[in-house]
Amino acid sequence: MTVRPLGELKGLGVVSVRWLGSVGIADEGDLRALGSVEAYARVRMAAAPGASLNLLYALEAALRDVDWRSLPPELRASLAAKVGRSCGGRAGIRRKDDAPVWPPGLSTPR
Repeated sequence: MTVRPLGELKGLGVVSVRWLGSVGIADEGDLRALGSVEAYARVRMAAAPGASLNLLYALEAALRDVDWRSLPPELRASLAAKVGRSCGGRAGIRRKDDAPVWPPGLSTPR
């Protein structure tokens, strides 16, 4: 199997790729080796504390080569439960006063 750059995986945009790169995940092989839950936890802890569960779903969907919206609800719930344990129970939950975190050098969307 050919290992693709993260930017070629379905559903991963420029911001997600930059966040992953900032925590040492450089390509599809790195992401597969860690799995979506660990990759998401690392991004949340080091690069983007405000990242929502949509990132987790996008990572899992990218590994399956499907659109994240096609992940079954049971799988989404299972992923959220797993990552909740690894992120101290606050996975994907932001308070109203939490500001989104953008990678350095990227402008915020308008």
